[in-house]
Amino acid sequence: MDKNNNEARYVMFPIYLLNDFFTNRQNCLNKIIKYGIYYLSNKIEYKIKDIATQTIYKYYTDIEFEEQFDSKFGYEILGSHVEYRGGFMAGGFYPNDDEIENVLNIFNSDINFRNEEIESYKYNCSLSILNLKKNNHKSIIKTAIEIEKNKPHNVHAMININVLFDFRDNTKSEFEDIQLLFYIALKSIIGKRETATTNYKHIYARMQGMSCTNNISEYPIQLKKYIEIEHHKRKLMEAIKNNWGVKRYSSKGIRGVYFSTSSKVSQNELNSKVKTMKQKRLELKQKKCLK
Repeated sequence: MDKNNNEARYVMFPIYLLNDFFTNRQNCLNKIIKYGIYYLSNKIEYKIKDIATQTIYKYYTDIEFEEQFDSKFGYEILGSHVEYRGGFMAGGFYPNDDEIENVLNIFNSDINFRNEEIESYKYNCSLSILNLKKNNHKSIIKTAIEIEKNKPHNVHAMININVLFDFRDNTKSEFEDIQLLFYIALKSIIGKRETATTNYKHIYARMQGMSCTNNISEYPIQLKKYIEIEHHKRKLMEAIKNNWGVKRYSSKGIRGVYFSTSSKVSQNELNSKVKTMKQKRLELKQKKCLK
């Protein structure tokens, strides 16, 4: 599984959703996926003529939508192009100017309908980007808005949506689940940077959906042995390296641990970078002592 594939599609989600992982794993992953789709759809840019084109396309290919459209606006404003039934996007779809103008006029007179069509367009674009099949976008949006309202903090993480589907739809061991959580926690700390320094306590907090270590009273039983037993901790670090492409570096004289999840940074490059930083800090300290 290539976690750093440039062709892979990534979604963003609030990390607090992880606090439900150990109690309701499936529900947790479903919420993450739904929010990720919603978040991406809100980033989609559009032109109002593209929205009108989508509306016309739906009119000619979705009989139920056509009936609702005609019933709502009182007459067949778009005509009846029977030859379009069954789909035609592969060959391109080019409605005429009168059809576009009619729909734009409806948008101007019915803001709610226009907003619904914009929402539908952005949602469909996000599904296309993520290479997902169409499903109930209103249910996804409702769930995502509820998640947004309940955010206790603004810490987010980004991950390949194929990884999420893999873990949701296939049986995984506890050890594999812990790797997933560790990787997501790390991504939430590193963000868009190629490398970052942190500590394990911070990572363990993020694995439970917390923004920082202040609220930790006790670790979940599934996580405890990877924190308290050195053998299991080493095993986890090895798996994170081999299965998820994570590089790390730590040594005496350096506060924290340096991590990288970027495919652009090799282990040797990370080592060299940290050593150079350590040397520069030492030289700066020596200069201050000489003053």
